[in-house]
Amino acid sequence: MSTYFHLKRASKRFKLWTLLVGSLIVLCWVGMALAAAADGLLEVHFIDVGQGDSILVLTPDGKVMLVDAGDQRSGRVVANYLRAQGVRQIDVLVSTHPHSDHIGGMAEVLKTFPVAQVYDSGRVHTSKTFEEYLKIIDAKNIPFALARAGDTIRLGSQVSVHVLWPDGPRTILDYGDINESSIVLLLGYKNVAFLFTGDAGIQSEQKFLTKLPARQIQILKVGHHGSRSSTGAELLRATRPEVAVIMCGADNPYGHPHSQVLERLGAAQVRILRTDLAGSIVVTSDGQSYSIGGLAPVSTGGADGAAPAPIGRLININTASAEELQSLPGIGETLARRIIEYRIKVGLITDVHELLDVNGIGPATLEKIKPLITCF
Repeated sequence: MSTYFHLKRASKRFKLWTLLVGSLIVLCWVGMALAAAADGLLEVHFIDVGQGDSILVLTPDGKVMLVDAGDQRSGRVVANYLRAQGVRQIDVLVSTHPHSDHIGGMAEVLKTFPVAQVYDSGRVHTSKTFEEYLKIIDAKNIPFALARAGDTIRLGSQVSVHVLWPDGPRTILDYGDINESSIVLLLGYKNVAFLFTGDAGIQSEQKFLTKLPARQIQILKVGHHGSRSSTGAELLRATRPEVAVIMCGADNPYGHPHSQVLERLGAAQVRILRTDLAGSIVVTSDGQSYSIGGLAPVSTGGADGAAPAPIGRLININTASAEELQSLPGIGETLARRIIEYRIKVGLITDVHELLDVNGIGPATLEKIKPLITCF
């Protein structure tokens, strides 16, 4: 059965939930314990999935949106991350475009959580990854829609989500590059705004800027992992972001983020945060201001896929006590002491990968603790 057939078939599914399924959803929500909902805060988690994208949004009234899910190897990481936040159901799942570093982990996510609504770019891909993603949506009868510029995605009563791109079927046909068909979202919570650009390039940026409301963007998700073909000077002038988040893998073969992008951001005086250096990045907002590095119970769990236990805040390796360091998996008394000795020696750890210079910490240990730590 062709990929196109599955997409066409899935896109027509807007069936009502049965009373039984609706009851189960209510029970799931009663049992949820989301910190954002309890505190009246918006949380946006830029999950470290290496060379890929996955963004979790937790709204003040308890709604959940996931934008992309990294590659296939990231599926379990994303699922465990969500469970560690208390997520039991996903209200909105967005697949910005069908490249594997954005939808590869979707199969695991779709199998793990009930999903109320999927939004897709409508761009077809011939990969088995894309085929499996559509088959699961079809098998589970998940409501499926094509996101188009001008659409508003319902995500509770306090947070607005507007689709800026793609523009419609004409866009899909006109642009040969799949990246240029990426779903672009403007998320607003009172006076704080986020712009999620997927892998959209400068060509698309020039188009969707005409649809962007006249407001400053506080947090910009840099397009295409910091590729020089995205995040143009015109976008930066129009949005005037305060913080730019670059989601890319350490030592990736693509040279991301490109020096030209870093120079553009520097010239615009934008603070740069990178998942390859800092691990997962959490932005918390009350709608008037925002902070970085807030609550984040982010343990990725064990190899058996068991639900991880919440661990509290991201641990700042520059300020953590020996006891806090020992709460990390694989870090005992000796390694905790060596980390403290190392940071005294170097003055300030600016890249979590510097921990590889600590005697006894290898790549396997770093991968276990990387989603749980920060250096700022």
